Amino acid sequence: MSILKEAKALIEKGWCRGWFARDKEGRNVVPDDPAAVNFCALGAVEKAAGSHYYGHSLEYLHRAADKITPGASIPMINDYCGKEKTLEMFDLAICMEECDNEASSASQECEASSASQERG
Repeated sequence: MSILKEAKALIEKGWCRGWFARDKEGRNVVPDDPAAVNFCALGAVEKAAGSHYYGHSLEYLHRAADKITPGASIPMINDYCGKEKTLEMFDLAICMEECDNEASSASQECEASSASQERG
């Protein structure tokens, strides 16, 4: 599962604004705290990524935020537009990521096909 899909699932279970993550008592915690149950968009991505690089995921989210509200940042959508808009931002970012992956895969297939035809 992609980082964005995992992050979206975390937000669906528990969302927050104004801080990266909160425990069940509503206290601010870091996203990788085992007590964290609610996440903002950025905290959810950090939690879903674990120790993996997640810059590309943030880039897709940033592009999605800008499409939803031109000039908006990820925290602006999360903190001021609410959970539903935040989930919409994730859906759009996931779609962008999948389209890019499909285009990249198709390009690689074309290159491989061309290379085999040149040899053949």
